[in-house]
Amino acid sequence: MVENIMIKPYELMNYFFQRKDYFNDIGNLLITLGGLCGYACQMAAKQEKKNAILVKAGEKNYFFGEGLNYYLLESKNSFKNIIKNKFESIFPETKFPDVDEMLKNVAKNVGNKNYKIGGVFNPEDIFCFYLIIWNDITDIINNNCSKPEGWPILISLTLAEFISVYIKFFGKEKFNILLPIILENAFYTSKIIA
Repeated sequence: MVENIMIKPYELMNYFFQRKDYFNDIGNLLITLGGLCGYACQMAAKQEKKNAILVKAGEKNYFFGEGLNYYLLESKNSFKNIIKNKFESIFPETKFPDVDEMLKNVAKNVGNKNYKIGGVFNPEDIFCFYLIIWNDITDIINNNCSKPEGWPILISLTLAEFISVYIKFFGKEKFNILLPIILENAFYTSKIIA
């Protein structure tokens, strides 16, 4: 474990509870937190100087590599593993979505202006919104994480707690529809360079 932040997502949760102007519903909040998780993984990889590869697609560069994958997919406390653990604690009989297929789809579509996650939105169209939120929550993140490697953990734990809230009010079936969108948004947003 990087550092003990298991009890600290509540300060970040409180911030989001108070920002009703940002979110018209908790489903949007979950999707946004997915995007912020992806961005936090990239930022941690950059700050910790982990291996990165810049890939040009269209007119932009995108962030790939082992350093990003460590925070996004591979470490014990990666975004994927935190969300998968939450999912399996709620749905012990249900298979977690196929992350490999999502990652292939994201890699194939970076830079594609017509690409839409869940057929609904292009993450590049709302990326500037994530940057605004990131700037708003920087103090909370720094107060709760002494090192950049804790950033994606904190935001992933916050997302995991909001998943519990969502399921309590809207049920497991609705969440099963939302989860692939949350995951794919995180995976794609982790690639976008500000």
